[in-house]
Amino acid sequence: MFLHIGKNESVNLRKIIAIIDYEAVSGSEISQDFMVSAKNKNTIEESPKSFVITGEGIYYSPISSVTLEKRVKNNLIQNKTGGE
Repeated sequence: MFLHIGKNESVNLRKIIAIIDYEAVSGSEISQDFMVSAKNKNTIEESPKSFVITGEGIYYSPISSVTLEKRVKNNLIQNKTGGE
């Protein structure tokens, strides 16, 4: 299963390590350094609201972390119930 993170970009749910609110960590110099060094070349560049960390890199998303979390939960529920 995949999570749509905006702008025709999706990531494999099994590869997601974390979904983090951009504003919550944007003030931290250490977080900024980490995000710059690990940035994925296929990242979404318009005003990020969250970022998704995978084993392959960081994807910035214009979708809030709360909405992405709901999408993950909905995907997991649909998978358990057989997609009903």
